[in-house]
Amino acid sequence: FFILDDVWSHEDVELFNFGEKMKSSFTLFITTRTLDMCPSSGSFWIELPLLKPADAISFFFLESGRGSTLPTEDEFEVANQVVEKCGFLPLAIRIAAKVSEAYPNFLYSTNDLESIPSAIVSTKQLDNSSAITNANQTVENLLHRSFCFVTDKIVSHAIKICFGAMATLFHRDDDLRPWVSQNIVEKFWLKLFHACDDLNLCLSQLKKYRMSSMGNISHLLYIMGLIEKRKVKEGSDKIECCQIKIHHDLLFEYGKKVAMDFAKERKNTNRNDGTSIGLINGPIDADTTGFQNVVIEWNNLMVKCYPCYLNLVESDLNSGSGSDPKHDSKSDPDPNMFSYVHMLYWLPHHMIKAKKISLVLHLLSKRSFYRDRINTLGVLEGTKHHVSDIRELQKMKQIDHGWDNQCSSNKNVVSKTKLTSIMLMIGNLLPDFGYSLQSMESKVEMGHAFTLLGVTWQSFALWHESLECFNNALKIFQSIDLDENHPYIISTMKHIDVFAVLPVVSAH
Repeated sequence: FFILDDVWSHEDVELFNFGEKMKSSFTLFITTRTLDMCPSSGSFWIELPLLKPADAISFFFLESGRGSTLPTEDEFEVANQVVEKCGFLPLAIRIAAKVSEAYPNFLYSTNDLESIPSAIVSTKQLDNSSAITNANQTVENLLHRSFCFVTDKIVSHAIKICFGAMATLFHRDDDLRPWVSQNIVEKFWLKLFHACDDLNLCLSQLKKYRMSSMGNISHLLYIMGLIEKRKVKEGSDKIECCQIKIHHDLLFEYGKKVAMDFAKERKNTNRNDGTSIGLINGPIDADTTGFQNVVIEWNNLMVKCYPCYLNLVESDLNSGSGSDPKHDSKSDPDPNMFSYVHMLYWLPHHMIKAKKISLVLHLLSKRSFYRDRINTLGVLEGTKHHVSDIRELQKMKQIDHGWDNQCSSNKNVVSKTKLTSIMLMIGNLLPDFGYSLQSMESKVEMGHAFTLLGVTWQSFALWHESLECFNNALKIFQSIDLDENHPYIISTMKHIDVFAVLPVVSAH
């Protein structure tokens, strides 16, 4: 059977809907927190209850990092009250447990329980679907309260903004919780504090609270259970670095709300003193919401973290030159901020979110940039990110209908011609990399890259180009002597077989 975990939209399920009356050889198992996902005929619904009290207490002590140490009777009693006030929700219990881990005396004082909101949802409310909505609202309150153990209001507010900025800025539609370099996140926070006057005032207060570096903030978010950490080796040089990500996708929604509240506060403050509503000096689009302006400004700030590469692309675009920009990290004026690997992963995405459309189209069309992605990230991973950026631009064109009309010049228009020219460039360069590939694993990556490109061509309704990519993928898989019953061969043949019915579809 197939498992679709944490489904949020009907479209994700409809990809596997082959007809109500068809007898399928597989079972589709779906988990979701969206209550309007009505089951189709022939399916059945399983509602999972909240944690049982005993399981909730065990989970609390497990997340509090106690190991095999047994709790005392007093600790057990306090933990029982904590999980009850958390409504037996795992996410809420985890946050409370992380506070307990950071401050062990928490379990020895029942007075501290007053800082936890009333019970989120009782077991008697489980049959009521509206209780889940109320639970989500109270989880939000709990998340707000989780910052309150930082007793200084200014410091607590600043840390909350840092989390909201991280969740909002480092987010993709196809990956709500991507791993990001901890160093990059902390450097961005520092730039954000210096760029925004209100936040700049918080720096001195942070130092008084013994938070002398941005690393103290990320450590605090970690012990609160809001983010996760890991060590990895990245780049072609395999340099070890720390990466972080938000703990749960619901925390992205919370971070987004923090950013929205920040935008509202800034807007109200600036209206009162008669200043601009922008977070950072610069023009603000009056047709966008405050939150959209925050996203644009924060991503603009991130783009400016790579001035050398950005200046080369801008000068190349303004001069009309077709040459590729070449970057030398030693000449970058901010070497501590610059991360070559992060740039390859994220710079086009930040440009798109910052509405720098002409720049990102020019960057993606450069052969050298695609080669750099392939050489550093690998054939499949580099192609995935290039295609992901193209799809993001394609989606932007489809959704933001008024964007073309709002532009004062054509340089910001996302046209099908510009996107397909980038696709053609990828298709022309992929075979060049194939000649140097020796291992079976590398050739398999190349085959999957062609398949990915073929699927993307289909989204543009360019069937000839799509079929050519699938045929290339099939040749690669066959060249490494894969059996005709191998999943890669079968999957590719299914893609190719689709084209047998295209004339019939077109005729109708």
